[in-house]
Amino acid sequence: PAETLLQVFEYLVEDVSERCYFGDRYWPVTRVLLDLTQVCSAWRAVAVNAAGLWSKVYCKDTRGSQSLAKEFIRRVSSRAPMEITMESHRTRQPEFDSMSMLADVFSDGLRNVKTMVLRVGHPNPNTAILDKPAKRLESLTIVGVDEGFFTFPDLPFAGHSPNLRRLD
Repeated sequence: PAETLLQVFEYLVEDVSERCYFGDRYWPVTRVLLDLTQVCSAWRAVAVNAAGLWSKVYCKDTRGSQSLAKEFIRRVSSRAPMEITMESHRTRQPEFDSMSMLADVFSDGLRNVKTMVLRVGHPNPNTAILDKPAKRLESLTIVGVDEGFFTFPDLPFAGHSPNLRRLD
């Protein structure tokens, strides 16, 4: 039955995630999820419709990674709270900075983002995404690649982040 298959998928994703170090965890999990959707149409239907499997989004500073992040977000829709990690390294191209990618990936705002970790790599990141409401956001971590990067807005999320409890 689909419920049993989903439990196997959830166990597999959890196992892969726990066996990988933090920096390397996301790609193996993404790979496992993508592989599960390619086995057969029944497995694909179960995996694609299980929002919780797709709720952890990791995006590096590449367009391919950004496309995968968009697909994960599409599969979750508003059915599950999301954990977002966006990472960029020193870059001269602002469109590849984590803040710009976040604005592109979440063009409609941060509606069901619960946890967000951003590694900012551009000296002048696009902070427009931090002006949009984030009602479900509980934890936000922003790390600059070098000191002096990033100035936090005076009124983040347009004053609409009632669940924000952790800011690093």
